[in-house]
Amino acid sequence: MIFEQLFDTKSSTYTYIISSGKGREALIIDPVIEHTDKYIEVLKNLELKLVKVIDTHIHADHISGLNELNKRTDCTRIMGEKSKSEVIDLRIKDSEKINVENIELKAIYTPGHTDCSYSYLMNDRVFTGDTLLINGTGRTDFQNGSSYDAYDSLFNKLLKLPGKTLVFPAHDYNGKKNSTIENEKNNNPRLQVSSKEQYAEIMNNLKLANQLLKMKRKAKEEKDRAFELQKQQQQGQIQMQSQQMAAQTAMQKIQAENQAKMQLEQAKAAFEIERLNAEANLKGTLMDKEFGYNQQLRDISERALKDRELQRESAKAKRISQANTEQSRLINQRKNNLPPQRFESNEDSLDGFDLAEFEPR
Repeated sequence: MIFEQLFDTKSSTYTYIISSGKGREALIIDPVIEHTDKYIEVLKNLELKLVKVIDTHIHADHISGLNELNKRTDCTRIMGEKSKSEVIDLRIKDSEKINVENIELKAIYTPGHTDCSYSYLMNDRVFTGDTLLINGTGRTDFQNGSSYDAYDSLFNKLLKLPGKTLVFPAHDYNGKKNSTIENEKNNNPRLQVSSKEQYAEIMNNLKLANQLLKMKRKAKEEKDRAFELQKQQQQGQIQMQSQQMAAQTAMQKIQAENQAKMQLEQAKAAFEIERLNAEANLKGTLMDKEFGYNQQLRDISERALKDRELQRESAKAKRISQANTEQSRLINQRKNNLPPQRFESNEDSLDGFDLAEFEPR
């Protein structure tokens, strides 16, 4: 047998998928519309064909998935004959049986939580809807509920089942999946009474909030949590984007500074090269000019020296010429016994010529 128990966290609802085996027909008890896709997926994975879907009662805490499953699988929608729902294909009477291949469920009319509540017995287990919960019982303060009817359903019907019968409720708020009739009879605090009046007193003093209001509050809380989570995610995303932009801006600033430094260093290097080239060119020009000036000075000095030599040679030649002239004249005087001429002053001289050398011999 295939037995799948699925849980809706929003309404704390248990849904049951039952079949005699893989590849066979199946039925679903108390589906929640939000999980229709999940049910279809499970059916597909197990190669099951959904033929019947059952609601134990009209639920106030969630929307049933009967209609949606009917649209998608053409399954038969089933509820008890006391149900006022208008979208039912088959209405079951008390003690009537529902068959799906080798699976058989017996309907048990268990009013109290609502006036249309039914439980379904299948071999070793019973699906109690909201009539009998694990360590609790369904509230009786709305939907035509009755604590007296609930007492009768519990003590005269469900608790009459064998003690080992497994109890699978439509809801649980403490994480428990199942119990037994014996365990509930002995330990369920709401069942430790001896009369309808005692049970009614317990139920009337529960001071339970309206279930619809609880659902609305819970839905609002979940919506607020989802909004807050989305807000936090958006803030986180904005913060991350801001950090990324800040990091990118800082990186761009560093890159710009490094580029500016590099450009400055390149400009300094280019200026230094230009300065060195200009200095080298200036030095070359100065050296060329200095060399030219020195060459001119050497040329002038050499010309002056040559001019002095020429002057000395010219003066020397002139003196020699004068001396030769005077010597010739003196010789001529002596030969001709002519009186000396031009010896009136001491300035007349022969510049080193010895006249004795010219004495007649």
